[in-house]
Amino acid sequence: MTELTELNGATIQSLLTIPMAVRAVEQAYLEKSTGGAALWPMVFHEFTPGAADLDIKSGHMNGLGLYGMKVVSWFGDNPAKDLPALYGTSLLFDIHTGAPRALLNAGPITDFRTGAAGAVGAKYLARPDAETLLMAGTGALAPYLIAAALYCLPQLKTVYVANPHHPERSAAACTAIVPQVEKLLAACGGCHAAITAAPSLETAAKQSDVILTATPAREPFLKAEWVRPGTHISCVGADMTGKQEIDSALFSAARVFGDDAAQCLSVGECEIPYKNGIFDGTLCDIGGVISGAAPGRTGGEDITIFDSTGIALQDISTAAALLDAARKVASGQVDLARVAAAPVEEGRRELQTIFGVGPKVAECALLYGFHKTECFPLDVWMKRAMATLLPGRRPEEFGENAGLAQQYLFHYSRLHPELFAEKTAHPPANRR
Repeated sequence: MTELTELNGATIQSLLTIPMAVRAVEQAYLEKSTGGAALWPMVFHEFTPGAADLDIKSGHMNGLGLYGMKVVSWFGDNPAKDLPALYGTSLLFDIHTGAPRALLNAGPITDFRTGAAGAVGAKYLARPDAETLLMAGTGALAPYLIAAALYCLPQLKTVYVANPHHPERSAAACTAIVPQVEKLLAACGGCHAAITAAPSLETAAKQSDVILTATPAREPFLKAEWVRPGTHISCVGADMTGKQEIDSALFSAARVFGDDAAQCLSVGECEIPYKNGIFDGTLCDIGGVISGAAPGRTGGEDITIFDSTGIALQDISTAAALLDAARKVASGQVDLARVAAAPVEEGRRELQTIFGVGPKVAECALLYGFHKTECFPLDVWMKRAMATLLPGRRPEEFGENAGLAQQYLFHYSRLHPELFAEKTAHPPANRR
């Protein structure tokens, strides 16, 4: 008998976290770059031009033993009918038998994986000393992009929020976005950056080290002269023909990366610069950068662009992580009450049996979710902080207060970037 798991939006929201989504997206990119996964042709249809459409994205991931698809429809008049404008459904199938495995609400999955995708681009391509981020766009994706970026780039201190088309709405949007970001980051250390409305799009862009764009724009709003050397830009909004968010002139001097070259050149941010002869179409697959097979940023003056068009593998990988977590929790294989009561080491092992949960995520869950203060989330940045501030010391030396010590060290490091300037002159291949 085929076991079909159904997950609704509320269940997905309760299970999925920013760290899980980031790890799932990274895995999707890695498998694609190494030939273990593939995309199938995208289907796009407009029922009413500019008012109602659908797209179908599909592919397979050998490493997960799954193939799948996501069907997303957008009907712009639905809110007037008290209906969501966007509906999405994901389906997963066993790659060996074709048996259906899961039916999922694709809405929250799309939000998490899209935010993670833009942030992953910044994680591997932004300068390691980047401190200021501009979120250009205040729609539903903005909190997820900001939260994922803060998770991937813990050195960020300031986040500007701007509505490129209605600047007067930026302040109100920022006020609404802040608690959403805080909620998304509650399980992984909280929000450590100041999030504020941009004084203006131009001013914020000129001051930012990382720029994320997520709008439905068909005319570029980010001018080339506003972008200083060393800036990284993750473009998320362009996902169909004719969309464009950033000045084409940026492509003549930038290093360009994408999630799928063919898709980027046909429907992504690269489309119009490429068709107009401004961009030669040479872009690097982000998966190659993650694996170390391809160079990312080569210097502090590089302007880097990541064209994140959205690919089915992101949805499949994220859905697989959800499916694994849901089944293990529902079956009792992972017993959260047992994790809470058990010694820390047992909790670590049990949580890491869930797909997408590695040592860092498990440690965050134990510290922030289960209040086990002896846990010390450790990544490359925290290793650097320890080596600089407390050379020769080990996290376990802090005993039952290790988690509190980690927070103090993290905060102090953010306030004193000058201590790490020499060590971060060139970005590592993989910062987390």
